[in-house]
Amino acid sequence: MNVPFIVAVMLCLRFQKDIDTTSAQTILNSVKIGLNSIIQDNQNINRKTKREFLKKTLEDDTLKKAKTEDLFTILQEISTIYNFINISSKDIKGHDIMNNFLKIFRKRNSADAKEKGEVFTPDHIANLMYKIAECSKDNTILDPTCGSGTFLVNAMMNMLTETDNHEVQKNIKENQLLGIEINAFNSTLAGMNMMLHGDGASNIYFDNCFTKIKELQNCYNRVLMNPPFSVRDKELKFVFVSLENIKDNGILAVILPKTCVKGTEKENINFLKKIFEIAKLKAVVSLPNELFCPNAGVSTCILVLQKTQE
Repeated sequence: MNVPFIVAVMLCLRFQKDIDTTSAQTILNSVKIGLNSIIQDNQNINRKTKREFLKKTLEDDTLKKAKTEDLFTILQEISTIYNFINISSKDIKGHDIMNNFLKIFRKRNSADAKEKGEVFTPDHIANLMYKIAECSKDNTILDPTCGSGTFLVNAMMNMLTETDNHEVQKNIKENQLLGIEINAFNSTLAGMNMMLHGDGASNIYFDNCFTKIKELQNCYNRVLMNPPFSVRDKELKFVFVSLENIKDNGILAVILPKTCVKGTEKENINFLKKIFEIAKLKAVVSLPNELFCPNAGVSTCILVLQKTQE
């Protein structure tokens, strides 16, 4: 319960909601009240779903049975860390410490991440992909397997630095960043991560990528993604469905195991044929083998594709 509790407390700090430290129960109740105030019932259904997930985690017996002094000490630690991390809009050009902090905690709480094929994209790779996919403040960017939101947070930071117009910045936050995530924990973390960075709506959908993406057809013209490795669905299936529904001339940048693009498996060969019927290859960038260790020690590359007009 470390990550949800930390995120919930940080949201209260971010939006200046008081936490009653009289007892362990008043601490937990205050955080719930704070979440209800920050994300109200008349707001976006995606945000309300994430609020309810966080509130549910606050009912965990580990937290409810915690000693008041222990929970108070943890609160102090979180507050110290939060105050150390500058996530104000004035510092968006700096290194994204908040994103890194949450990502490290997510790793430490993912004992089964390897089995799920989860890997965590470093910020410098996310920023590189933003550039080679020719992203800008004028694009609508989708991450169909968004995890904890690394691509979207970094994209938002980059887009906001490209304009001083407050209306343009507001539209970027509310309409130009889309994410889909099938894991409830990751979906909540991604949405809250965006909120901690000042996002206004957090269009992070807790849904199946292959179902939801069809509803987003022609709603986006850039894709940044790192699909789960070696799971039931082939990595190239995520690429194909993303290209199918992207706007014409839209650009996709994806991290893939090199075995996918070598075309040695029949299923991968079939997906590659389908992909190159609707898109052209712009670039292939080889990545260091140790980039995703220890969760995924596979040889990877960045594939950049552009959809051609059908």
